[in-house]
Amino acid sequence: MNPQPTNVVDIDAARSQGRSEALAYMREINEICALAGEPGKAQAFIEKDAKPGDVRKELLDARASADAAREVSNRNAPNNSLKPAAKVDLVADMTPASRLLLAFSR
Repeated sequence: MNPQPTNVVDIDAARSQGRSEALAYMREINEICALAGEPGKAQAFIEKDAKPGDVRKELLDARASADAAREVSNRNAPNNSLKPAAKVDLVADMTPASRLLLAFSR
């Protein structure tokens, strides 16, 4: 009598599990990229089998760099070269209706 092997793998179950894990991974990467406003980057991350944590870090770093560059750019904008008193004078010269629109646009 031959004993039954105990390490038999159900190939269909393994395929199904692998497919489910792959779909869950792709959904997670797509969701991370979509939330970061970069849905077009998901495919590249999936193709290089990037870990979700690494994807989050890379997208956050890219966002931080873009925000820092935008902040520096805004500091050099001509509008910021006005002195505070000059800005107040601009508001004082506005009509009441213009002041109301300005107040609600903030």
